[in-house]
Amino acid sequence: MVSIIRNSNGFRVDASIRNSVRKWGTVQYRHLLLTLCFPLICTGTSIARVSFEDTVAKAEWIVEGDVVRNWCGWDNGHRFIWTHTEIAVRNSWKGSPGRRVTVSEPGGMINGMGMQVAGMVRYAPGERVIVFLYRTPIGLIRTVGLAQGKLQVDSASLVHPAMAGAAIVSPSGARPEGTGIQELEFRSVGAVHDRVMRLRAVRK
Repeated sequence: MVSIIRNSNGFRVDASIRNSVRKWGTVQYRHLLLTLCFPLICTGTSIARVSFEDTVAKAEWIVEGDVVRNWCGWDNGHRFIWTHTEIAVRNSWKGSPGRRVTVSEPGGMINGMGMQVAGMVRYAPGERVIVFLYRTPIGLIRTVGLAQGKLQVDSASLVHPAMAGAAIVSPSGARPEGTGIQELEFRSVGAVHDRVMRLRAVRK
């Protein structure tokens, strides 16, 4: 995993030099541990490919909606930073999330110190999105497959896979199976919706 710690002065460090940063102090090292402790499907600058079919199957909720706002905060133990995003639901394609749903992803910036993780999904207020979501054992709602679980919708109601910030690769030696998320580029919202419904019907 490529993880970056930065402060307000723009200082950056790769997680591979973990041992040398212990001398920086507790606060900085805590941020480094943050990048190492999350069970992400991320190695180096690549993330494991998740097919569209598996994304639909793994999602507890599939939501079309609008990003309202986001904010960063510590967890209850004041150990890890999370970025929380509120999405106003236009339509629910799977599950019953309610009128609003809060999606939480690791990383973010607090008081000039923060973390970035390659492949992590990010949301911007004002975006129209289709998102594939699941609930973690600690109760937070996250995006399936990191950035692969988010589709942006443009003003013409065409979808665009989110930029992962990392290469999407299949497991070593394995042939890609199913539909890759990039194959949905420029599909209409209606076409994606119909495909989701067909996949759900087949798996019932």
